[in-house]
Amino acid sequence: MLLFCRLQDFAEGQTALKYVPSTADVVMTVNLQNLDKKVNLAQLQQYDFYQAMLKEMNKTPGLENDTSKQEYLGKLLTDPVSLGFDTKEPFYFSWKKLGSIPT
Repeated sequence: MLLFCRLQDFAEGQTALKYVPSTADVVMTVNLQNLDKKVNLAQLQQYDFYQAMLKEMNKTPGLENDTSKQEYLGKLLTDPVSLGFDTKEPFYFSWKKLGSIPT
């Protein structure tokens, strides 16, 4: 079964965890500082699969026709510091299930 989810919200920092909606179906924590020690994030952005992921995310309902949201999300993934995020703190992303398609 393939699940359709949409990015519901994201929050930054340890205290931000309390802002993750209790109705979220999936919550993901990303520690960029730790991740950057394991993978060169700047180099990762050059790979085809990363670019394909960005294109697929832009097809998400609510993003597909909103270039300002697409640009913001792209900037969040490529240069979060320029948006004022502290990359030393963990990020929390949450998703809400929209439906499913039988496979």
